[in-house]
Amino acid sequence: MDWYYYLDVTPTCVFKNLPVPDETAAASAVLAFGSGDADGQRYYSGLLTGTYRLGAGHFVLNTLRILENLGANPTADRLLLNMVRYADGLTRRPLSEAGHTAGAVATRSVLKPGTQTSIPWRQEIDRF
Repeated sequence: MDWYYYLDVTPTCVFKNLPVPDETAAASAVLAFGSGDADGQRYYSGLLTGTYRLGAGHFVLNTLRILENLGANPTADRLLLNMVRYADGLTRRPLSEAGHTAGAVATRSVLKPGTQTSIPWRQEIDRF
């Protein structure tokens, strides 16, 4: 990842020791100085963003700091839109509906205070 473009959304943590995801969007190799991580490891790798299948569906694990930067950093805005488009492709819905959903999610997110609490409920998106 381009350090200057992704600096504000770069996470300070990774998912370690997980099964290999069905799709990896971003991974990281870490060289820890000092005492290393919580397990004392000084070098390790981990998942930043990946998709797993679960039953008939999918879920995405993500450590990128997207929510904290929505509306303030165009990188976060673009990443969220891309993630919604990607997820929409997994459900086989029309792209026009995905665009509407992505726009509604982004709009509702930046209008609400906080980070996690700013993720809109599905009913809010449907009414948008």
